[in-house]
Amino acid sequence: SVELCHQVHSGTLDIALAIEPQFAIYKNCSWLKIQDEPLTLIVPPQYATANTATNAHDLLRASPFIRYARSSYSGQLVDRYLKDNRIVPNQRLEIDSLLTIASLVARGVGVALVPDSFSLESLGKSIHKVPLPGRTQIRKIGMIWSNQSPRVTISKSIAMYARNLFN
Repeated sequence: SVELCHQVHSGTLDIALAIEPQFAIYKNCSWLKIQDEPLTLIVPPQYATANTATNAHDLLRASPFIRYARSSYSGQLVDRYLKDNRIVPNQRLEIDSLLTIASLVARGVGVALVPDSFSLESLGKSIHKVPLPGRTQIRKIGMIWSNQSPRVTISKSIAMYARNLFN
């Protein structure tokens, strides 16, 4: 997402769908939040049915854990949640790809704490979401566009359409 924001700023791209930058938006750019993605625990379907009385924190402590890479912003959100809740998971892998993590969960490799992204819907019933107790960190997804692009009107229209589509 950082690279996408730089490309919009430099004029290489007119618009990009990205995680909200953790730095000030460039003066020549605009940002529109499209969606909030709170953290959620994803598990294989057999975990959800076999552990109906088990809460998310118990599953995180006891199950093999596939960690979102701490080098990424999303992985840092996951790490903060685990530390805030004093959870030390049984880590098996550390990966920087939401869909790869979700695919491994679907195959029964373990459980994962990830942003509840619209892209998880493509996996259908091959994963199950277990709600987290209390408040959780939120990843914000939005569109950034260049106000200096000759296509700024089209970019704004795309961003507004995307926000209406996901809300």
